[in-house]
Amino acid sequence: MEDTKSNASFLDEFAGQGSERFGASDIKIPFIKIITKGSPESEEQNPAYIPGCKNGVFLNTLTKEIYGPTLEVIVVDYEKLWICWGPNRGGFKGRHKPGTIEVVGSQFDEDGMRDMDGNKVVETMTYYVLIKDHLDAGLAILPLSSTGIGHAQTWNSYILMTKLDSGKRCPTFGAYWKLELQYNTNPSGSWHTIGANKKTAVEMTRFITKEEYLLSVEPAKKMIEASAVKPDYAQLSDTAGIDTSAPGY
Repeated sequence: MEDTKSNASFLDEFAGQGSERFGASDIKIPFIKIITKGSPESEEQNPAYIPGCKNGVFLNTLTKEIYGPTLEVIVVDYEKLWICWGPNRGGFKGRHKPGTIEVVGSQFDEDGMRDMDGNKVVETMTYYVLIKDHLDAGLAILPLSSTGIGHAQTWNSYILMTKLDSGKRCPTFGAYWKLELQYNTNPSGSWHTIGANKKTAVEMTRFITKEEYLLSVEPAKKMIEASAVKPDYAQLSDTAGIDTSAPGY
């Protein structure tokens, strides 16, 4: 096979040209999915199977890159959403701000919440993140729901309690956070999320540098502030559908 890289050095003088024409609405923002029991990407007989993918890892839904059981991220922004999924693995049906649609039940009920069309409504903590060692890849979406909600709340508390050397509160985007997936089990089943039982496996590793802010964080912030980021939750669906009733989803 011909080496396509060795003959491309002349393109260096044109580096980046044309990319300015691609806005946020022209590209797909990837999700970081937690692969756990029932995830089709880890089932060898499933058409959605990804070689080497196994339960207890983070997966990039766009590139199909497997990050492993730990991930370090910068939280550029955060929001809480109600994500609607069709019954009988019917796929993504919409996203809403909490309280803006009429629902039956609550997240604490055994059957959860349903909208007026019978879709399951899943409260989801949504993190807009940059991934360490992949900052040039831009934003990704990390959603946490179901049994991950409690760990997300703990993580949020850690973020708010983080102080700079001056004693001032660190901005949300000012630090790297290491997340570790752990195995959980109860009579209802087994799953992976960022912690086990009530112990959350999240820690701050370091503050970002000024260069990281200027080159990666600031452009990502501007994109979000311009409402240019439109997460496509359908990326979390596939031919097998999504079972949002499974523990840990």
